[in-house]
Amino acid sequence: MLTYKDVITGEDLFSEMYPVNLVDDAVYEVGLITEDKNLVEEFNLQPINLDKRAIANRFNKFSKAVTKYLNASDSDSDAASRFQKGSSSYLKKILNELSRYNFYTGPSGNEEGMVIMVRDEETALVWKYGVQHHETE
Repeated sequence: MLTYKDVITGEDLFSEMYPVNLVDDAVYEVGLITEDKNLVEEFNLQPINLDKRAIANRFNKFSKAVTKYLNASDSDSDAASRFQKGSSSYLKKILNELSRYNFYTGPSGNEEGMVIMVRDEETALVWKYGVQHHETE
């Protein structure tokens, strides 16, 4: 089974057991509940309170770290620019609909890691270029 981990913290955030859909080459939309399992509980995601300014600040720090990671890796040379373009555009949508979202971090609560955005208590949004998948049993 594929499991997706945060490229900054190395923490597992979700798996293919949950419905996953890529949107605008920027974010994975991940269903929160499947077969009586809840993604937030299964991956021990930690709730955090963020206002609009805090979200923008956290995103800017995370974006810089992911861009550095993408530029240093042997991956696609355009990945960093696609991440910056797609994520900035999608972040504007999130900030315009802020009341629909709750925010989480990985299990450690590491402030350098990804902020998982949960929309309407149904769908988790995870930055595509901020995760790396790996095979697990």
